[in-house]
Amino acid sequence: MKEIDGIKTISVRTSQLVYPFYEKFGLKIREIVKDYWAEGFDLYRLDSDIDQV
Repeated sequence: MKEIDGIKTISVRTSQLVYPFYEKFGLKIREIVKDYWAEGFDLYRLDSDIDQV
């Protein structure tokens, strides 16, 4: 993705079950919404500048 012109940010929407995977690649939590997907499944929005991944 770094080679594609115009991409400046990587953004991911996931749950509390998977977000640690994306943190390993340098993405940071920007938002958490409780019970977003369903009861007990929260939204975790992570992003990072493409240069920092």
